[in-house]
Amino acid sequence: MKSVRTTLATVAAAMLIAFGLLALLNPWLAVRWVGLEIVEPRGLTEVRATFGGLFTALGGAMLWAIPTRPRSRGWIRLAAVAFSVVATVRVVSLILDGAPSPLNLAFTAGTGFVAVALVLAGFQDVTAPPRRHRRPVPAPAAGAPQSAPRTAPEATRDRPADAAPDAAPDRARGGAQEAAAEAGSTDGSRS
Repeated sequence: MKSVRTTLATVAAAMLIAFGLLALLNPWLAVRWVGLEIVEPRGLTEVRATFGGLFTALGGAMLWAIPTRPRSRGWIRLAAVAFSVVATVRVVSLILDGAPSPLNLAFTAGTGFVAVALVLAGFQDVTAPPRRHRRPVPAPAAGAPQSAPRTAPEATRDRPADAAPDAAPDRARGGAQEAAAEAGSTDGSRS
């Protein structure tokens, strides 16, 4: 079952794609909604590219990133920060410019919704599946056929991450190091 945060973020991404497709397919309506005017054909190109292409791509990226969390959490956070800034600037602009038209308020609310939904999805604590630890491989018994000595990466790979390194001498070498250490300690010399 999807969480509320995931559902809200998915709806926000769908809103971005819907507005992007509207700007791609009908730039005249899109500019009318945002209160702009196109005076030359290059203005249509700008509307299609900026509103159409950018919003569609960002919405598509969010639809890809939302179900792949926590791996793609950075992408969601980037979009969350960007839309939070846009929503904040819209509110400040409403106050400074004195332009609280119903359509402007609707776009501000929509941008705020997208920002909040992406913040909730991007900063949601998604726990990763637990890591499986392998048990250490026991050393062969004395007199058993010896295999090739294990290198350090192989020795640590088989040990759980929180286990301390082995303090006991390597039993695979038949205790030769242990005997040398005992002989050195009886005559009082240090190695």
